[in-house]
Amino acid sequence: MIVAPARRRRSHVALAISITCCSAVGRAAYCDKRPAAAFSLLDSSGQQRTLQSFHGAPLLLGFAYASCRGQCPALWAELNQQLRAARQRGESLFALLITLNPERDTPAALQSVETGLDPHLRFLRGERSAVERAAMDYHVWHQKNPLRLREPGYQFEHTSTITLIDDQGYIRCAYPDPGALRRQLPDDLQRIKDHDND
Repeated sequence: MIVAPARRRRSHVALAISITCCSAVGRAAYCDKRPAAAFSLLDSSGQQRTLQSFHGAPLLLGFAYASCRGQCPALWAELNQQLRAARQRGESLFALLITLNPERDTPAALQSVETGLDPHLRFLRGERSAVERAAMDYHVWHQKNPLRLREPGYQFEHTSTITLIDDQGYIRCAYPDPGALRRQLPDDLQRIKDHDND
């Protein structure tokens, strides 16, 4: 399990509590609307993507990187599954993963991961400063560490928070990991739809 430094860990806990309403069993539920932070990054084809690019449909936003050996493949596999399930229900849904390693995640590297995934799941990259700002805005802790066992190179430890943004650009829920997303997303999407139609 990844453990953030104490000061950062406390701040992330506080921020998570502020944007999620959890029941006694810890499920992420419907939240009061909170404007999502703007971003401007590039997809793997070099096209600029902003938060406004996805207005009109709910959006799942997370962070990963192409060479990740830990939780990232499970994250994009779960996002892929949720996109396919949403289509089967007749619902529009998009997903974005912002790379934490823009120095190595070239467009070609990201395209190799996207191959075989749902076309509504896209990776975004940008300058290191833009990635750091997005990670801060969406409360994703990450840390660059050298590989163990004398292997060359490095890896990123990071939290796996997935943020649900509604079709008007407001944060509605945050999920701590792919398992929580799998258990809760369909109900949360329906709850948001029912609430907004009242």
